[in-house]
Amino acid sequence: MSSNNLIVIALTGLLLFAYTFFSNNPDLLAAEVLEYLRIAVFISGGLAIVSLISFAIVDIWFARAQGKSPSSLLKLVISLFLYTLCGLFIGQMLGWDVTALFATSALVTVVAGLALRSTLSDFLSGIALRIDQPFQIGDRISVRNDGDDLPAKSCRSPGAPSACAAIRASLPMCPTRSWPSV
Repeated sequence: MSSNNLIVIALTGLLLFAYTFFSNNPDLLAAEVLEYLRIAVFISGGLAIVSLISFAIVDIWFARAQGKSPSSLLKLVISLFLYTLCGLFIGQMLGWDVTALFATSALVTVVAGLALRSTLSDFLSGIALRIDQPFQIGDRISVRNDGDDLPAKSCRSPGAPSACAAIRASLPMCPTRSWPSV
């Protein structure tokens, strides 16, 4: 956990203390200022909760499950999703009508998805490759055609000739790692 996350958590505690103090003593502060303090507590609390959940999901759970460091793109996608959810919850707690926002975003998503189907497919494939990171620096990948209608793919790591594999294009690429050269 970074120092920025700890600062956000400390700020949240300080704002919560101030809000609790001034809400129990309403004659010390104007009602409008108390409302702004309440909004600041919601936003700061949301930031603290999102940073804790993001840390737990990405840096602890994913790193243990995959056995490697997660990519920054995965951290960004999960954080954006959590911030969006947090913003919707805060808006609902403040009394804003978020149902129109849900309907509008659903409509925009359907239209964009249908209009950009192939582009989104390629983009999401790239994101999946970036998050999964099946190849490391130093790996060699070759694609050849053996006369079949489907090209065969092979991957080979330097210094490990026994790690060669040939698979059909319909199967996923073989996972390889770099071995030290002998």
